[in-house]
Amino acid sequence: MFGLFKKTNWRLVATYELTNGFQWGSEENGFTKGKIFYHLFESECGQRRTQIRTTIYDANKHKIEEFATSTEFYHKKIYRWLSGRSDPDIPRYSEIDQEETMHGLRGTITDTF
Repeated sequence: MFGLFKKTNWRLVATYELTNGFQWGSEENGFTKGKIFYHLFESECGQRRTQIRTTIYDANKHKIEEFATSTEFYHKKIYRWLSGRSDPDIPRYSEIDQEETMHGLRGTITDTF
């Protein structure tokens, strides 16, 4: 019974940056250039999820996610990984140290893929 309430451990296994960047805004107010990052997480049970983040402060979160999930990079790399396929460029949960995930989330480790 107590196994049902067990907390799932997640680890950051990879972070990808959208290579061509992103522009947000309108012609009247001007455009703001920024970056989009895909953070890939895997649980100890093999579940996978992604977080999409941007460097643009005032961007609409839903529009950014809609754009980020429509890119060719997302469909060729991340969507396949989320669907359960293994990718040699993306490590598994067991290959990542717990402290490395903690430092990566705090921003003390920066890797460019």
